[in-house]
Amino acid sequence: MGKKPMRILIVGAGKSAGFAIEYLAKRSESLVAEIWVMDRQLKPLQDGFGTLPGVTYITGDVNDAEAMAALIEPCQWIISLLPASMHMSLAKLAVAAGANFATASYESDEMRALEPEIKAKKLLVLNEMGLDPGIDHLSAIQLLEELREKGEQIQSFESHCGGLVQVEDCKDNPWQYKFTWNPMNVIRAGQGAPSTWLENGQVQKCEANQVFNSFRSIQVEGSGTLQAYPNRDSLAYVEAYGLESAHTVLRGTLRRDHFCQAWQQLVQWGWVSDQAVWTESVQTYQQAFQSFSGYASIEAWSQESQHVSAETRRRIEDIPLDEERELPSRIPAECLLALLEPRWKLESSDCDEVIMVHRVQTHRQYYQSSMVVHGTSAARTAMAKTVGLTLAMAVELAITKPGLQPGLHRPMSAYWYEHLLPMLSSEGIEFRHQEVRN
Repeated sequence: MGKKPMRILIVGAGKSAGFAIEYLAKRSESLVAEIWVMDRQLKPLQDGFGTLPGVTYITGDVNDAEAMAALIEPCQWIISLLPASMHMSLAKLAVAAGANFATASYESDEMRALEPEIKAKKLLVLNEMGLDPGIDHLSAIQLLEELREKGEQIQSFESHCGGLVQVEDCKDNPWQYKFTWNPMNVIRAGQGAPSTWLENGQVQKCEANQVFNSFRSIQVEGSGTLQAYPNRDSLAYVEAYGLESAHTVLRGTLRRDHFCQAWQQLVQWGWVSDQAVWTESVQTYQQAFQSFSGYASIEAWSQESQHVSAETRRRIEDIPLDEERELPSRIPAECLLALLEPRWKLESSDCDEVIMVHRVQTHRQYYQSSMVVHGTSAARTAMAKTVGLTLAMAVELAITKPGLQPGLHRPMSAYWYEHLLPMLSSEGIEFRHQEVRN
């Protein structure tokens, strides 16, 4: 009689799910595992990846706690590809049922509070097993360790990542950008918590509404000039990456050249706010634009804003913020999204591009390590590939390679980069290293 298969339940069949499901489905026999996939809508996944053999598809609502508990009860692994805010309710059900759990999202304080129960039940919970966070940790820590082994003293470390679109697929879009992941998260950039980083020995703090003024230009071979703006709290990585002696530590998000100055204009006007700010007298985009900018139209603003670069004006003029059409919401971010979503939507044949670059200065040399991954369609995106494969491979490792201690795990040790980076390389996800002597 054969070994009874374990059950791996993947919850969430959105943009990042396809490659993860496909990868595990292909390995279900060697893993002796059943692959179950659950979401409210499965058609978009199946349109992009087909109906995979050996996968059981379940339509359901993750907010139905009773139904979810019943679905989780016979499972050994739960993989959450839901939005980050929805992980914890699922994690609690998984741990209560004695199931291991994995996500691509940041490890939260609430998740850490669950660790005593996780350890008591001898479970594994994997977090930050995606692109950023995930591949950033793997590649950065491996690079830093290799340099230290050579006797290099790390003086400066920068790590930047962006989900972009190949230039030829957005030639008619002056922003040279389209949505390849959660659109509202893109819109909300420029509000929320400040960004902090270390530069030349001084802690820098930038309020969220000024981060796009704090960009720096970066050259990546084959990708031209990019802009990197500060991303959240870089200081958290000083200890995590062993950078206590470095005078500069910065993590950033990448955009195409000229993007940041134009987006800062939208931030300055207030279009990224997720709070209701308009009075009842503001009913149309034109009225909202006037209330924010003080100008009757974009044309009037453009004519009187010669101090603003032509590149910024060209991008702002591409968004019909002054249309005489009714606002769909009282919340500016939702109204901006309603204008951008049809303009920045990936067409079926569009190909996205994920770029990650680490820049390290030592007492002897400057190093740059970069990864560029291309998608092949709107369904098979580089973003989905880098997030989904990393997560699926991490779960495969946890199942097949003994040695991980029960508890919470992030990919910040030699165990993870020694195993995962070669696996990712076999799928075309790899880094190119450059050295420049000082």
